[in-house]
Amino acid sequence: TRYGVYTLVFNMEQLVSSDPAVRESCLSTISFWLNSIVVHTWNTETESMAPIVIVGTHKDIVKSVAQHEQISRILEEKFRSSVAWPWIQENEDTEEEGGQNLCFFPVDNRKSRGDTTVVKMMKLIEDIIDKSDYVHLERPLTWLQTMDRLTACGKAYLPLVEVEAIAEECDVPRSAVPSLLAFLHEMGILMWHDDVSLRDVVILDAVAYFCLLYTSD
Repeated sequence: TRYGVYTLVFNMEQLVSSDPAVRESCLSTISFWLNSIVVHTWNTETESMAPIVIVGTHKDIVKSVAQHEQISRILEEKFRSSVAWPWIQENEDTEEEGGQNLCFFPVDNRKSRGDTTVVKMMKLIEDIIDKSDYVHLERPLTWLQTMDRLTACGKAYLPLVEVEAIAEECDVPRSAVPSLLAFLHEMGILMWHDDVSLRDVVILDAVAYFCLLYTSD
């Protein structure tokens, strides 16, 4: 949904590979996910979309600043014409580390928070979220109580009628349930689509739900 910040992760080794096929495959995968984020988060009214942070892994192998700048140039040349480009968050202040600003964050997965770039990236994401309007929208306390009841039930899904009953127990009127479910869907807490063929099922755990569908087939 448009609510959130998306991290798009790739392996830096692939973009500095001597094999053109490996490099092109990596760019193709990045392009697929970039386009997917555009499709699902683009707002035609505001001509805006969810922010994206591109992350390059394996900094323990692809170590040099020169390699990181090379990768940044490759990404910019490939994707600067995309509508998503203005929403890709820049990795600033790398001049202090001897390099230029990058359009991605090179990280060493093994160090976790021991990698200063990981810490900087997490701080950036927190700042973006804190400045987002949807985070500060006021919602009824009864909505939060209903959300807690739904997430605590431990089920992969519930029929809509059961969700309406739980909401009613939390003093949420039935007429407000679609708005409540749409909000929880946008926030990534559950899946619900207000479509005639889909609205009767509220998915609380997508992975478990689709595994159930697969095994039942």
